[in-house]
Amino acid sequence: MENIIFNPGDYDYKNFIKNNEYFVDKTNLIMELNKRINSNMKFFCVTTPRNFGKTVIVNMLVAYYSFFESKINVFDDKKISKNKDWDKHLGKYNVIKLDMEKNFFNNNIKDGIENIKKTIIDDVKMNDKHFECNKEEDIDVIIEKIYRRTQRKIVLIIDDWDLVLRDTSYDENSRTKYLKFLSLLIKDNENIVLTYMTGILPIQNYEQNYYFDIKFTDFSMISPGWMAEYIGINNDEVIELCQIHLTKKMFKLSNKKQRLNNGSINKIDKNRKFGEELLHKNKNEKVDGDKF
Repeated sequence: MENIIFNPGDYDYKNFIKNNEYFVDKTNLIMELNKRINSNMKFFCVTTPRNFGKTVIVNMLVAYYSFFESKINVFDDKKISKNKDWDKHLGKYNVIKLDMEKNFFNNNIKDGIENIKKTIIDDVKMNDKHFECNKEEDIDVIIEKIYRRTQRKIVLIIDDWDLVLRDTSYDENSRTKYLKFLSLLIKDNENIVLTYMTGILPIQNYEQNYYFDIKFTDFSMISPGWMAEYIGINNDEVIELCQIHLTKKMFKLSNKKQRLNNGSINKIDKNRKFGEELLHKNKNEKVDGDKF
């Protein structure tokens, strides 16, 4: 059984690469994040409309940072592997991945928070049955206990962080509770060395952001900064995709043509052989007839 929130590993990222013909390699983003691990610039929020590849990036980061006892090889043939010390942080952290749509869609805030805490604890216990913790404890206490038990710092990755703020079914009181939960999880937490969040709208667009007083570097479609090349697909990547797939298409067409030609040649050979046999048979019949 795969972990859901705690160290989910590379399954989702591998699965995406395997089942999607048009894969764009954004792994060099990891090198940019590695520069900022455990620094004052360790808080990132990337906000774009849907279908701009945010979740794929999330799964990529989960695959890279998640602690795993076996060798992680999904990045061996990716662009990141051409960098010096690219694997310095590979598989070195406990990753906590929160998909807010799964945890809060059709859930009230209390149930969503309890589900997050319970799932984290259950995931940890799958790998360490002696881990002692319960969902009644605050999230920062749970994080502290995980660090003490594993002696590994945490990379926190949150997909769709602003779902609760966008969803009109949540009132202001619910949103305040949600933001206080996030603040308790992230703010002044020395056990978290990197926080990467995705959303639809920039943090400053929300009136309640004063409950969430954390200095995030906010990247958006309007102000992408150095993150621009990792958001969506740029012109160079479109050209690269075209070259790759046109080459593949031409190769397939060439093979198909060759198979067709081979098939035609085989048919010609069979027809020629049949004709020769028929001609030989007719000659023999004629000779036998002449005897009479």
